[in-house]
Amino acid sequence: MKTWLCLLLAVTLAGCASTTQQRTVAPAPPSVIADSAFGPPAHPVQVDDLFAVSPAMREFLNTGRFRNAVKTKGVELALAEALYRSDDLQLVYDTTITRNAADTFATRSGNCLALVIMTAAFAKELGMQVTFQNVMIGDTWTRADDLYLSNLHVNVMFSHNAHLSEVFSTAAPVIVDFVPPQDVMGFRTRRVPESMLVAMFLNNRAAEELSAGRVNDAYWWARKAVTEHPDFVTAFNTLGVIYQRRGEVQLAERSFKEALDRDPQHIVAMYNLLALLRAEHRTEEAELLAGRVKSIEKDPPFYFFEQGMDALNRGNFPVARAMFQREVQRAPYYDEFHFWLGIANLRLGDVKAARQEMALAESTSSTPEARRTYSAKLAHMRAMKGSDQ
Repeated sequence: MKTWLCLLLAVTLAGCASTTQQRTVAPAPPSVIADSAFGPPAHPVQVDDLFAVSPAMREFLNTGRFRNAVKTKGVELALAEALYRSDDLQLVYDTTITRNAADTFATRSGNCLALVIMTAAFAKELGMQVTFQNVMIGDTWTRADDLYLSNLHVNVMFSHNAHLSEVFSTAAPVIVDFVPPQDVMGFRTRRVPESMLVAMFLNNRAAEELSAGRVNDAYWWARKAVTEHPDFVTAFNTLGVIYQRRGEVQLAERSFKEALDRDPQHIVAMYNLLALLRAEHRTEEAELLAGRVKSIEKDPPFYFFEQGMDALNRGNFPVARAMFQREVQRAPYYDEFHFWLGIANLRLGDVKAARQEMALAESTSSTPEARRTYSAKLAHMRAMKGSDQ
């Protein structure tokens, strides 16, 4: 099946992320490290400047507008509103690359993790206490070409620290989340240590380099994640995918199994190891693992989407619409599902529904390029004749 073949390349992005409780963590075993198989990285792999505040960021905090907001609203609300207000920082959501705080501010764009990092840097500069949180909303999947990504979610909470700051405070902690509040309301949260957030950043950079075809650079980001933060199990899975891209099947298998030794329920590592076993024709082992996978997740990621695309290609538009609707229910903020549901509605002559789905695709898209594409298609649909009832 195409789904299983694609899942061979699944990794987990911290478009936000997961965490574990504080405990003694075994270091990464030498058996999963293979520096000799890769050349040096094209650029330094470092995180020392992850939360560093640039002169431009300090200048922003010293503007009259921001300082006046602090005096009237308190430092917590002043920062939160500056981040959300479109006429202030004007942040653009973009999943292309996970940047450090200074680069995110300079470009005014970033994914969930980058925006959390920048927010934390501002909050620290203002003398506030910062807490990172994993929002337990469950895994959602996206893809970039043939690389399938499991996305988890973090946000940041900050509050006034009287020992470090003399500014006016509301005294109440403020949570900044870069998805609509109603989407995370009611979900449990778990505290994420800052060291874990650093590991998430390293893993994201590895996945992004891998998605861009830069396997060599991806290795060094993932290597740093597993050697310096072995408690972040997802990085072992990412390392396994990198080895697989390089053709190092034994190293890939060791990495996936290391992830599962540390977290037996790590579904992404299970999918990747299952695909590897099947490709190696190790049928008995594969079937045993397939049973474990099925007990955890009945329908694989993108299962209904693939069914919908097959129906669409056969001209069975009612079935295509039904399948795309099921994927939208599972992942309501993934733009590609809305796009194809819009296409299915268009083929069925429901222009109004097609426009609505294309508008949702535009609003949930994660890159400027995708937003431009959907905007153009939406403009074309709005010019079409069709029922608006």
